[in-house]
Amino acid sequence: MGRILLIIGIMGTSLAIVPLNAQWNFSLTYDQEYNDNPFRLPETQNSWVSSIDFGLEKEFKSFAIGYYGNYSRFNSIMERNFYWHQLGLWGGTETTRWGFYGEQRINKSDYQLYDYFNVTSYLQHQFLLKEMRITWNGSINYNQYKELNELNNWKVNTSLQGHKSLPTRTTLIGGISFHYKIYPNSTGETYFTPDSALTQMSYLSTVNQFSISDNGHGRGHGRMGYLSPKAYTQLETTSASQLTFWLRLAQSITQKTGLAVQYQQRKILSGSDRFVSGLSYSYSQESQLFDDPMSHEGYSVGSELTQLLPFDITLKLAGYYTTKNYSAQGIYVDAETYDSSILRQDLSKTAWASLRKNIGINFRDGAAIVFYLYYQWLDNQSNSYWYDYANRSVLIGLEFEF
Repeated sequence: MGRILLIIGIMGTSLAIVPLNAQWNFSLTYDQEYNDNPFRLPETQNSWVSSIDFGLEKEFKSFAIGYYGNYSRFNSIMERNFYWHQLGLWGGTETTRWGFYGEQRINKSDYQLYDYFNVTSYLQHQFLLKEMRITWNGSINYNQYKELNELNNWKVNTSLQGHKSLPTRTTLIGGISFHYKIYPNSTGETYFTPDSALTQMSYLSTVNQFSISDNGHGRGHGRMGYLSPKAYTQLETTSASQLTFWLRLAQSITQKTGLAVQYQQRKILSGSDRFVSGLSYSYSQESQLFDDPMSHEGYSVGSELTQLLPFDITLKLAGYYTTKNYSAQGIYVDAETYDSSILRQDLSKTAWASLRKNIGINFRDGAAIVFYLYYQWLDNQSNSYWYDYANRSVLIGLEFEF
């Protein structure tokens, strides 16, 4: 498990993994970001974001353990601050790897809706087949939510990926993965009590509607994690399965220029996910509440260009186009009206650019200072009011590696 590095912000400094002795490693990262819409709302609410990451690893002869933590602080929206941490155990050989991880997110009291606990075990094995490197991955994952017990789930993933290099300086990477999710909690015990903002509850067959008091704070600002004064849930399904396949082609055009194109397709095989609509983005890699990948099918296509510039500067440009067709989630016609007869459809376009330069000031072997500049643009067009948003963020900073 490598160090955690959140490359987001307008100015960032970081300390990479630092060996305390022959077997201990320590990491520390500090990031600052300016984001014009960190919670992906139709009406933007900008904020500076400060993040502190650290990690501590201990290597043994046949395995290693590590602890990692992150604290994110939103300067303009302090109530959204949260802490995330993870404990890991892993090991293996050059061809076979295994690991166990447990992670937890802890939010302030108004946003405990996003609190979760996750445990994962995985096994990976690599082998050669006619000069192609094949990697098999398998994992079992359990997600538990503090206030949304009906969304607790087990998830099983298995995948095969092939990697082949050609004499034309072309690299082909392709793969296929199968995902299966099961919800152990019975829908006969449905309840939803995230906080005191819930004022009344009514059941509408398989779709539950919950009215939430506005409390004078206005709608669309993500208070209590909600976008809308009414949240709708689908809690009837017991399982879902999905197939994903992808293909990536990377070509070295010159000694200093490389181009990659990638295609990915998602296909729902059975069932549908359980969901709570009308929730705002939680600003983390955990996406199952806001936009569970198993809730939709569609495709993504994109390309990345890498160019080595004078003075040892590396330029990267990328753009992706993604479609999402949701299997069960209806739409918000406006800020309050939910229509379950029309399914949500999204079209996401994103582009980013980065410049990276090793300044070349070496304090000792393996240590350096790296300067980087990063910009990202995201436009998500949706037929559902609360998911039609745009997002931009900018980064310039220094990365210290020791």
